[in-house]
Amino acid sequence: MLKLMREHAHSWLIKSVLWLVVAAFVGTIFYSWGMGRVAERQGMVAEVLDEKISYDEYREALDNLYNIYRNAMKDRNVEDVIPQSQLKKAALNSVIQRKLLLNEAKKMGIEVSNEEVIERIKSIPAFQNDGKFDKSYYHNFLQYNRIGAKNFENNQRTAMLTEKTESLIRNSVKVSELEMREAYEWKHEKINMDYLVLSPDLFMGKEKITDEKVSEYFKKEKESFKKSDQIKVEYLFADPVLFGKEIKIGKQSIENYYTDHMDEFIVAESVRASHILTKNLPVNVDLEDSEKMKKKIEEDLEKQKEEARKKAEDILTEVKENGNFEELAKKYSEDHSNAGIGGDLGYFSRGGMIKEFEDVAFSLNVGEISDVVESKHGYHIIKITDKKEAGTKPLSDVEDEIKGKLIDRKSKKLSKRSLLQILKNPSPVNEFKKSGSQDSLIKNSTDFFSMQDHEIPTIGTSSQFKSEAFLLKDNELSRLVETAKGYYLLMLKEKKASYIPELDEVKDEVKKSLSQFEREKIAKEEAYRLKKELDEGKPIDALAAQAEVEVSHTLYFDREQAINKFGMNRSLLDAAFKLKVKESAVVPVSGKYYVILMIERSGFDEEMYKKERDDFLKSFLENKQNEVLSAWLENLRKNANITINEQFL
Repeated sequence: MLKLMREHAHSWLIKSVLWLVVAAFVGTIFYSWGMGRVAERQGMVAEVLDEKISYDEYREALDNLYNIYRNAMKDRNVEDVIPQSQLKKAALNSVIQRKLLLNEAKKMGIEVSNEEVIERIKSIPAFQNDGKFDKSYYHNFLQYNRIGAKNFENNQRTAMLTEKTESLIRNSVKVSELEMREAYEWKHEKINMDYLVLSPDLFMGKEKITDEKVSEYFKKEKESFKKSDQIKVEYLFADPVLFGKEIKIGKQSIENYYTDHMDEFIVAESVRASHILTKNLPVNVDLEDSEKMKKKIEEDLEKQKEEARKKAEDILTEVKENGNFEELAKKYSEDHSNAGIGGDLGYFSRGGMIKEFEDVAFSLNVGEISDVVESKHGYHIIKITDKKEAGTKPLSDVEDEIKGKLIDRKSKKLSKRSLLQILKNPSPVNEFKKSGSQDSLIKNSTDFFSMQDHEIPTIGTSSQFKSEAFLLKDNELSRLVETAKGYYLLMLKEKKASYIPELDEVKDEVKKSLSQFEREKIAKEEAYRLKKELDEGKPIDALAAQAEVEVSHTLYFDREQAINKFGMNRSLLDAAFKLKVKESAVVPVSGKYYVILMIERSGFDEEMYKKERDDFLKSFLENKQNEVLSAWLENLRKNANITINEQFL
């Protein structure tokens, strides 16, 4: 999400809802949340410093936040990635935080002049024509989105006030030389270690499972085998696709959209390239001790790099002697994802490739072939087959795309409206019961499902559908439920209460769980036995052979680097960096047990620190500013009088 904000930092939408995202990521207050429609009727969701937050204000924040995530995730369903409850909390927290920031701005005497607001609006790319503010673009945008100029300008003023307030806090943060030096050492300290992994699967068949043990285990763990509540719901489904079949979009609507959303059709400079790659990956070795291993790996890596470069240079010579680039790529390239199509990488813009490759690609003309280019992947020979300059796509190229967007937008409105009409009926429950399947509305029922089920029968995956369904009471209609497919109204049809089954009903599940438990127990005992022998001075290779597992040796790594086979596991890294040389530890990771032995630690590199000091200061200061701002905002919340309507949502 933060990456999305950085990528679209100049978008009018991001600027106008910036406070939403700030609040979603800085400190969270946990409240008691219920479900109901009382808040909507009362028109008050929360109260902050004696100022009420209306349902409309909250709903706008939720819609904006939801749209930001939906745009970022494109084809994915937001509710399947982020639980709706989190989005709702983030939206309400964002509104609360905005109130607190505006109150602080007032206390600090921070103001935003009319001139500042005007300059901000003029700087928004969506309102510019050839780099200059165009009043017609601005008014067309407001008219198309049905936003009053005064409201839009007030929103900009509010955003600027919160930004100024945050900047004041950020700019007060200072960093001492000692503090920075310690942080640099912590970040860049490196270690290497040996380790072996004991998985419960290694002890398959060694566990002893008897009926008596199964019975005892079930008595202790009954709750874990409890069957959850299950419900069956009846629903009305409004499918936007069906509503969209009859929608006609006029040419004027398409032209208006194009004019108002010019920033959507800006394309960056791009090139199309092909390449031939020779890899220089290090080989795996199995040696008696880490010092020999390290030296051997370095020698093999250097040798392989020389061979890979020599191979690339020979291929380049063949290319220059009128060789067919595409055929040579098929013959020699070790990038198997595209070698078969002549090394074609397609079009890419800046930022789409690693820097070494990209810098050369954008410096070449169409038809030109590079010298040998080194990157972390190996050695490349690059050929540029086409170039596209930066610019704006003409309307003719995007007409169908815009038409599809407008149909999608309108069909969603129509399908949503069809169900809202039922909710607005004086007797919505009776109206729902009378409704049946029509041309664009489908009435159906699910089979029984629980909150733990990943998929809902006839519906698919939707956390919002499940959440709404399990909050239903008898003879009650749900709120409108939005999913990736369309819109639903739900009514509870039948309910099965949770229960603890008899052993016979779940005996196979119990045996499977007990077997896993016993194997984990054996793996843990074996891991600590090996640690004890390591501490007594026995070599790890001998212990690994005895346990019939492989011992692995790492190269030097720091806290932010992935480690050979087990990747970036924080608990393992933390445990490793706490060890002294020749110390060992047992670390449980995802059901497995790692026995790790510290080999070496690197010292502080004074020369490297001097070279990187200024760049490190920038990132370290920014992180510290974020932490201070977060703590300040959290303190504001703690000391503010905040009331949440517990019946809301």
